[in-house]
Amino acid sequence: MRNGRKLWTLTMIAASFILAAVLVLVPNTPSSAFDGGSGGGSGSGGGSGGLPAGWRWTYSNSLNGLLNAKGIGAHGGAQRYVENSSGGSGLWNSYCRSPQLVRVYWITWANGDAALMSSGSAKLDWTDPAGGDRIDQFAREMNHKGTYVICVVDATERITKQQWDHRTRADAATVSGPVAWNTSVTPEIRDAEGKDPIGKNNLHAQMSSKESNYGRLVREIATSGQGNYDGKRLQLEEALFRDAAEGHANLDLDAANEEGLAEGGVLSVNEHTSSRTVTLNQNWSESRVRDYTCDYKANTNGSELATPANCVYGAWSGWSEDNGSRSHSLTAGLATPQNTAFWQIVSVHCNPEELDAALAAYGVPGSDYTIISQNRVDDGVTTVLHTTSRSERPAGNNAKAFGVNTNANAALARTGQVGFYDMHCGAQCLTDPNGAGASTNNGAKGNVSVESNRSDSDTKGGAVFDGSDSSYFEMFRDNDDRRIKVNMAYPNVDGTSLDYEGQAPIATTVSLWNGSTPDTKASNGGQFRMAALNSAGSQKLFTGNAQPAQQTNFTLADSSRPVQTFSGPTATKLRGAFQNFDVAATWASEKDAPVVLNVKWEYQPTTVVTFPSTVGFDANRRPTTVSGTATQKIDVDCYATFGQNESVPNGYVASRDTGSGDDSRLYGPMKRNTVDANVLAPTLSGSSAHQNEHNLVIRFVRGVAE
Repeated sequence: MRNGRKLWTLTMIAASFILAAVLVLVPNTPSSAFDGGSGGGSGSGGGSGGLPAGWRWTYSNSLNGLLNAKGIGAHGGAQRYVENSSGGSGLWNSYCRSPQLVRVYWITWANGDAALMSSGSAKLDWTDPAGGDRIDQFAREMNHKGTYVICVVDATERITKQQWDHRTRADAATVSGPVAWNTSVTPEIRDAEGKDPIGKNNLHAQMSSKESNYGRLVREIATSGQGNYDGKRLQLEEALFRDAAEGHANLDLDAANEEGLAEGGVLSVNEHTSSRTVTLNQNWSESRVRDYTCDYKANTNGSELATPANCVYGAWSGWSEDNGSRSHSLTAGLATPQNTAFWQIVSVHCNPEELDAALAAYGVPGSDYTIISQNRVDDGVTTVLHTTSRSERPAGNNAKAFGVNTNANAALARTGQVGFYDMHCGAQCLTDPNGAGASTNNGAKGNVSVESNRSDSDTKGGAVFDGSDSSYFEMFRDNDDRRIKVNMAYPNVDGTSLDYEGQAPIATTVSLWNGSTPDTKASNGGQFRMAALNSAGSQKLFTGNAQPAQQTNFTLADSSRPVQTFSGPTATKLRGAFQNFDVAATWASEKDAPVVLNVKWEYQPTTVVTFPSTVGFDANRRPTTVSGTATQKIDVDCYATFGQNESVPNGYVASRDTGSGDDSRLYGPMKRNTVDANVLAPTLSGSSAHQNEHNLVIRFVRGVAE
């Protein structure tokens, strides 16, 4: 066998016969691509001594060459010529008549006729052709002893097949968005223990959360298995679209925070947004195909030829997804909260001057802040405002923020101090016994009318001594107590935001000009004594060396924040209402240095404070509020006033002289905490001190005629 086919080798039987050949030339076809058969003689002839001279091989590239070969008829024609060889009919039918015949070889005599050879003959060497091409080389290998005819066929067939190419593909789409919004409030002003130092300890941190549509969907699909890549992506994108128009988390302030805003302070409102990125993964395979045609061994469908030959390749098709190859997976990153918005609420009472300075430093009303409510009564009872929103909390000493006492701007830094918020209010007050606020509780019902009881044109009525209504009295320096009743002043709330219904004052303060003679220490030879009286009894004044206590807002009747009392050589503060005073002296007053007194009462009328009770952020992170109200007590000072029924304190501004202060960053600068500026530095000489409507003047003399 050769190349899987039978090789028909025939022994030559006659030396007088010729061989013929047929060839269809396929350039560059390897020898392994050929098959063939040969035939030789089966009888005697030719001899063993070699072949006659002139015999030669000849060939034809088609069977016609053998059919028409010279002398072929002498052998009964080409078919008999071949079939009578050792190759027999198999050589003729399978090879010489094969459609794949590429060349037929036969031997000719010297005269050119087709010759036969006997099986005993020697082999005629390959003389013409002499191994000229690959077909000749292949045929030469079938030239055996006695061979006279060889047929070579193309042992390949052109087969078109398909070549496939495969690849894996992956894709990932990411969708990012907020999964939750947190709205929180934090008080800005806190003491070393973290407590709210303004009034009660009520302002504190509070928070609420809202899950977004996107966040809810992420939570659901993260546990819903895989698949539906496009559907889930569209759902997430639609959720984000809805969230873009939806308000964020709202926070309802609890009762303590509402109470704290009514008192005063700064609440910062922060939004923290938690976002997650969802990664939608999908994997699939793709294939493409092209046709190619190659030479394969004939009749084997290419199965016996490991390496095809003479291949021609077509163009690749486009890539197409393999059915059923797509798979999906989903991963959701961790939620990371970030500060995404910030605004503030400021509530302040009784401090219009410093508030105006802070607002001027902060910005422009409307664009930088919004006034929620403002009740200005003389020195400004209540202002509540909120700032516009920023993308995050500002940082650093130059931050545009309220309640930060380290701010480089002094006016803004002041808003971070307790003393900014707990001042007394200066208010218009009345002594009219028939006014709406006069009552038996506050004692004003017993006031004398300053218009009808003035003792002379040079003095101002408002105090009664020994049946005389005046603000200036002369008394004997015999050390006997003499009683003076001072008209009780009370808040005038007509046309204001205050509400006052005749309640008694919570405290009474009496101040003595430090240039008065005699003084309380007997330093000029004699001593001045004074006591305050009410239904509870008598209390001595000016008995100690205490410095004036700070006068702060939000004092309470209970023990949690009681009225701070003190008694010093020139001022005494008592709890409760006092308008009757006993005075005495052991020494006469010096010229132009009478005893000059001021009397002040502290009241707690109420005002309705409007503030945000619900805070939050809209879809554009702007502040959202729902207003609430609360009734808040406000400390108001009323001074004894002489010569008129109503007054506004002259030469005294409560915001300058009341409120917390200890020269610290938290509490602010120390306040003078005096009752009236005129007490320490009268604008009039001592002899004319009674001309000031707030001064009660007593001149002690040696005798009644003095």
